[in-house]
Amino acid sequence: MINITKSYCNKCTGHRNHEVLHKEATSWEEYIAEEYSIYGDDIYEMVKCCGCETISFRHKSRFSEDTNYKGDLNTSTNYYPAAIYRKKPKWINELLSPLDFNDSFVSDIIDEIYIALQNNSHRLAALGIRTLIEHIMIDKVGDNGTFNKNMDKFHSEGFISKLQRDALEPIIEAGHATMHRAFAPSEKDLIILIDITESIIESIYINQQRADKISKKVPKRNKVKTK
Repeated sequence: MINITKSYCNKCTGHRNHEVLHKEATSWEEYIAEEYSIYGDDIYEMVKCCGCETISFRHKSRFSEDTNYKGDLNTSTNYYPAAIYRKKPKWINELLSPLDFNDSFVSDIIDEIYIALQNNSHRLAALGIRTLIEHIMIDKVGDNGTFNKNMDKFHSEGFISKLQRDALEPIIEAGHATMHRAFAPSEKDLIILIDITESIIESIYINQQRADKISKKVPKRNKVKTK
């Protein structure tokens, strides 16, 4: 008989029906005092998505000292590889062979940002986003001495609009706050920051490449001869 359970699938990006391929359960107990002990249990499962057939590993654990307001044991669930709550943009691979970009830093740092997200390292992700924006500005307008001067030139040379610059302000401030004021952005905060950042990257690098490719395909207009 096939055992079906709900589990998170990174490829489908959500909870889906999974077939349990293998399951092991263990429990433990440790006496702290003569009449008092702590205890817990662990369930290890290898599961396969019933949709895309991706195989992953799930670990569920409970601990006697971790309870909810009713006194019931809370269940902690970890996935291997770690659960991804956001997929990389489809255009990410286009950064590997751009027309006017001679290093892989942008794609590399995006990879690192998503690794931080996948492992709930929200501060590292916020710092990575700020680093990414600064690198893009320097790549396009050079290093003008300070972050604000780079931003001014980035804007004045038309790489971002006034609306995009205003949208970048919370990203920059989040990076500053993470470094200097112990700010820890939430998952929702980071999604907003990444949405804005990826929109600007796509506009600057990817859309320009696509436009250039289309331009090369379009036949040139014949010049009208004048008498």
